Amino acid sequence: MGRTETITCEYLKSMEVFADVLNIVLYLGRKVVKPENITELDTSYMSIIPDNIEGVELSDTDTFAKAARIGKKKKTHTNIRRYRYILRMVRFEDIHNNDEVKSCVRVIAGIEQQTNVHYAMPIRDMLYDALEYVEQIKKISATTKRNSKAVKNLITNAEFLSEIGKDDKLIPVVTIVVYFQTEEWDGPRSLHEMLDFTGMSEELVKIIPDYKMLILQPSCYDEIPDNELNSTLPIVMGLLKCAGSKTEFQNYINDHAERFRNLPKDAVEVINEYCSIGVPEERIKEEKVIAMCKAMEEIREEERSKGRIKGEQIGKVIAYMDMGVSLEEIAVKLNVTLGEVKQIIHQCPD
Repeated sequence: MGRTETITCEYLKSMEVFADVLNIVLYLGRKVVKPENITELDTSYMSIIPDNIEGVELSDTDTFAKAARIGKKKKTHTNIRRYRYILRMVRFEDIHNNDEVKSCVRVIAGIEQQTNVHYAMPIRDMLYDALEYVEQIKKISATTKRNSKAVKNLITNAEFLSEIGKDDKLIPVVTIVVYFQTEEWDGPRSLHEMLDFTGMSEELVKIIPDYKMLILQPSCYDEIPDNELNSTLPIVMGLLKCAGSKTEFQNYINDHAERFRNLPKDAVEVINEYCSIGVPEERIKEEKVIAMCKAMEEIREEERSKGRIKGEQIGKVIAYMDMGVSLEEIAVKLNVTLGEVKQIIHQCPD
């Protein structure tokens, strides 16, 4: 995992940020999911799917379709190992009909953060969710068989073969892709977008099952008052959306000056990484919260100071050259290297 992925993954691991990803994507910014109702789940385990082919272990750490042969030729199952960035059990009150009806529900939610577009992402997410359901079936099967032996009540043949009872239910699984780049995701967002339907009738296309990808990205983010949610995610998404324009970027900071006065360092790291604002890493490590407005003003002042120094150097080099001083002597007088003198000359106006 590279530096950028590490920074964004650590940011998303915050229970508050995780809750707000769900609130923004599933509930359009309403504060429904709360951090205290989220619990960690194992993000790495193996699922076994019976078949009549050699076993294949699929590892998704680096590339989606990386496969390695395991076992002997007469294996009768496929071992699929998968690794998720974040996977958690979420319990909350689902609200219906303008707050008139509330029901307690639970879902298994996974977040996949992407620093680059993945053109097979719908299938990748579909596999993640399918394997999560397979894992639930395995757990139900183990419990059912254990209990049936304890009470000497044999399960039916259909239940034995299915590894799940007629009345057993699975917990819904949802995967959300968080894409932090300021450019819009240009890859497919559904299984159907990846399929070749050339010459196929609309009736048949509608029958073929689809899988739609859920994605949160700055370019399509609609402003949500950050004080309405649990974390800094709304302010980070809003700022990244403006990153393409210096004017809009500065205006956004000015409009949210109060919120930017004390920004947690994990949020600053994400902004620093994707917007290249130049806050020193040492400062981020040392301070728990950072006053972004002050930090950016200090950075601008440092840039202005460097500009003034560079302007003074250019003026001195031009003056010395007009007096016929050699480049080597100019380097000594300015206490810089010969290479730096040549670089300054290159920046001199014609």
